[in-house]
Amino acid sequence: MKCFLGAAALLMLATIPLQAQPAPFDMSPERPADTVAPIPPQATTPAAPPPVARPARPSQPTSPPATPAPESANAPRPPSQTVDDEAGTATTAETPAASPFRRHILPMESLVLAGEIATRSWSIFLTAEQAASPAELAIAYQSAIFVAPEPSRLVVTINGTKVIEEAVASPEGVKQLKATIPAGLLLPGANDVRFATSLRHRTDCTISSTYEIWADIDPAQTYIEFAAADASQLRRTEDIGAVGADALGRTRFHIYVPPGDISPVADTIIRLSEGLALLASMPNQTIDVVRDVVPVPGDGELTVLLGPAADLASRVTAMPGAATTQPTFGFASLQQDPTVTVLVVTGPDWNAVDTAIQRMLAPIDRPLSVSRSALTERSWRTPDSPLFLQGRNVTFQELGVDTQEFGGRRFRTDFTIGMPSDFYATAYGRGTILLDAAYAGNVGTGSHFDIYVNGNIATTVPLGSSGGAVLENFPVEFTMRHLRPGSNEIVIEAILMTEDDTVCSPVGNGEEKSRFAIFETSELQIPDFARIHSIPDLAPTRGVGSPYNRQAEPFPLLIERGGRNGEAVISAAATLLGRLSVLAGRPVPFIIQSSPAAAAARDALFIGTADQMPAGVLPRLSVSEAVKTDWGNQGADPESAEESVIAARWQGEVGAGRWQQRLGEFQDWMTAKFDIIPEQIRLRPVGEAEFMPPPSATLMIAQGMSPSGDKVWTAFNAPTAADLTAGMEAVTAHEGWRQLGDSITTYDAATQTFTQIHGAAPILVQSQPVSFSNLRLVAANWLSENVLSYAGLLAIVALLLGLVTTAFVAQLGRRK
Repeated sequence: MKCFLGAAALLMLATIPLQAQPAPFDMSPERPADTVAPIPPQATTPAAPPPVARPARPSQPTSPPATPAPESANAPRPPSQTVDDEAGTATTAETPAASPFRRHILPMESLVLAGEIATRSWSIFLTAEQAASPAELAIAYQSAIFVAPEPSRLVVTINGTKVIEEAVASPEGVKQLKATIPAGLLLPGANDVRFATSLRHRTDCTISSTYEIWADIDPAQTYIEFAAADASQLRRTEDIGAVGADALGRTRFHIYVPPGDISPVADTIIRLSEGLALLASMPNQTIDVVRDVVPVPGDGELTVLLGPAADLASRVTAMPGAATTQPTFGFASLQQDPTVTVLVVTGPDWNAVDTAIQRMLAPIDRPLSVSRSALTERSWRTPDSPLFLQGRNVTFQELGVDTQEFGGRRFRTDFTIGMPSDFYATAYGRGTILLDAAYAGNVGTGSHFDIYVNGNIATTVPLGSSGGAVLENFPVEFTMRHLRPGSNEIVIEAILMTEDDTVCSPVGNGEEKSRFAIFETSELQIPDFARIHSIPDLAPTRGVGSPYNRQAEPFPLLIERGGRNGEAVISAAATLLGRLSVLAGRPVPFIIQSSPAAAAARDALFIGTADQMPAGVLPRLSVSEAVKTDWGNQGADPESAEESVIAARWQGEVGAGRWQQRLGEFQDWMTAKFDIIPEQIRLRPVGEAEFMPPPSATLMIAQGMSPSGDKVWTAFNAPTAADLTAGMEAVTAHEGWRQLGDSITTYDAATQTFTQIHGAAPILVQSQPVSFSNLRLVAANWLSENVLSYAGLLAIVALLLGLVTTAFVAQLGRRK
């Protein structure tokens, strides 16, 4: 019986619920009944807190990845939650502190500072809240294995104040550096950032070894981190300049338009895009029109809500101002994520929306009567490029080249200048650098100056044999052949060779004395040059947005506004006109039209898929009408293509006749001796037959003459709408835009390459008031480009002179 009672008691104890057991004595304040007490850590070895997982964006799947991937530090954190395993419910605990806001500062996808000396400077825009916030600068870099760390330095300055100085030593991987930015150094608005390197080779002292040393800056890990909780918020219209770029240097604007027919508001969308592009002025900007879901912006992105207030009210927590009664624009919190700020451009109806955009553009709309003295690219590089409208001298100090000494072997510095859209002096003009410099006595034979213009060698000038010299106004001439309308980069390189380089002792390589100095009193001298438009030519469009940059009246814009491609075509047009507005320094005026007949005597833009181009337009651009049906549908046979390549190679090697080989040798001799290229040996400019883009091309930019014969038509075409938007993003990026040239340019997305093709023969159109001096310069350049015409004119003049002389002499002498 006792055994039975004992077993029963044990059974009853086993069935008592665990939660009924008495809790341990706790002196902490009483907790609310609906919260779950956390499990206390072990007293012996406290565990480290687990990493906080960042939430996915609302538009992304919510299932966690297999391994946590790093995300932007700007992503908002949700309230932390604890889970009750018994009830299966979640309760909200205290919200953790907001993450610091990070702003990527490199405007490009990669930045490599190569050679013994290199600098790069640009400007970043900050809001007033960001400038007032405590901030930290972080940079990440990797160096070549050949860089000697002792004498090599990386220096980063902000607004002229040194923030980071590092002995360059990171050959095995990316190294990150951090430094606190001094209070008061950052300013609301533009802030100048400068990266500079001085590198030396470990073991080699030859000129060729200077090409083996570099420091590669990682854009993804180079940023400014702001501690203020409100540093990520935009409040004012000018704060759009603080959108910045992502880790690849790209800036994107999402323009949300309520569902409905988008055709009537296409001009409104594009006009807003011009204002956004001007306010941000970033080098790689893209406009994306969306209709269904409001995108949550990431790094380097801004979402804009465009439309009547009644259609947008449900998308934000509160509409700005009196949006239901008058034109309004301002920032608001996104309904789906209140931590995200979006720009709202609205009003009671679409007419009011147009008025709101006009008010946004008014402060940045530069009148045509106000001329520019410089071309501004501050978000890409500083200082601004002085604009040469005629010949003049500019000091190196004005060009941003300061006095500096140098102890290495290959000195290199650069600056930029701007040329007008009607610059016409590529065949005869020569500029001059009046150099104030000095070189040491041990600089010996073989040393020389090299001048590069837009990456092309323009001249080479040898230095003295030995003994050193101080140069004052030393003239270094260079050809102006490679100058183009818009911004032009000029590089000065000094090759300095000494006998000590043959010894190359480790001590000498690390503690070199200065062997070269350049002074800011040096001058660049550009002579007077011819000014006349040579069209068609995409170079002026690339440089300053000509001829659309100085239109007094809106120019015709012909696009496909509706249908299945409407959004894609409008996005592409908005991206392009945003780029043109930045180049022009003002919003370019346009009017959307559907018939090319209305643009017969006007400069016009055509944007769309090739099959939607109006009849008769493509032949005016020297492009075949077959593009409409065949482009994108051409099936390339790999075997036949390979056979063509093999046949062309054999033909080039042994198929040419002896006379053709002699002609090629003669052309090479003419180029070497007289600097005359074969294309110049002609009576007048010639054009190509109708062009058909290759199957691999995914975008084509073609320019030709309007039916009136004195205006320009430019078309941006692609086989599909997807190719058009992707190609437009590539071509309007800073590096892609620089590839535009001749009258036709194609882009291959697979290889990311651009190809320039000669289309219609160019003609000259007057751009300046008639003057004898300008006509003389125009004639000099035209005759230099067309050598046979020049030679024929000389022969005619010589013949006339001979006839006149014969007639005159016949009246004299012993016969009379």
